Amino acid sequence: MKKEELVEEYLKVAQTYIGTPFKHQGRDKNGLDCIGIIVVPLREIQFFNYENKNYKRYGLGGEIKEVLLKYCYELSWPCPLERGDILLFTKENSQHLAIYTGYSIIHANNFVGKVVEHILDDKWKSLINKVYRYKEEV
Repeated sequence: MKKEELVEEYLKVAQTYIGTPFKHQGRDKNGLDCIGIIVVPLREIQFFNYENKNYKRYGLGGEIKEVLLKYCYELSWPCPLERGDILLFTKENSQHLAIYTGYSIIHANNFVGKVVEHILDDKWKSLINKVYRYKEEV
């Protein structure tokens, strides 16, 4: 699959999850967390079938990072962003993932209690730690 096709299909499906309730370890329409909003649309477009079985052990490290690095390369922030990039935010000891749409981010926001889309403003940009970008041929 070409990267452009993957990104467009991925973003289209991810947007259908806006409004889905936040649920820790959620992996379906009944609820998603920040890993869920990354992996569930990819699973739905049949890009891969990932289930984070060891969430308590790995959280946002280990297993999800291995999956991302299989299909993406890791960029250090700051760097120019592209549609479909997966952003890793870090604040103190917590980490969070979001999908970049080209101007906004889609993520499972536990403070709001649902999957949301909003502008990637300076506050959010200041929390970016890493960027994961799909390889050209995935």
